[in-house]
Formats: sequence, C-alpha cells, structure tokens
Amino acid sequence: MGTLLNLINQGEALRQGHAFDWPHGQLNHLVPFPVASYSTGRRGLEDEQRQQEE
Repeated sequence: MGTLLNLINQGEALRQGHAFDWPHGQLNHLVPFPVASYSTGRRGLEDEQRQQEE
C-alpha cells in the first residue's frame, strides 16, 4: 500500500526529476497500518455493542 501511495503522491515530482521526499515516503508506508487497525478495532466494538443490544 505504501508503494502505491508514494507513486500517487510523489509520482509527478519524480517524473519531473525532483528528489524523493523520504519523510513523506516513510509516512506513506507507516500510516496505513494504524488507520486499518483503528478501523478494525472500531468496527469490532460496534459489532459487539450491536450484539449486546439484541
């Protein structure tokens, strides 16, 4: 996922010969994991609450 995000976010700059932005590149690799983890955890809690209401 991070590689795809880097191509989307920095592809134009790289094609124009600009240097790769390493801090942003690292963030593109690191951010998807906590976002997915948070989303999964929240969904689990919502499912649990729904089951308790039934």
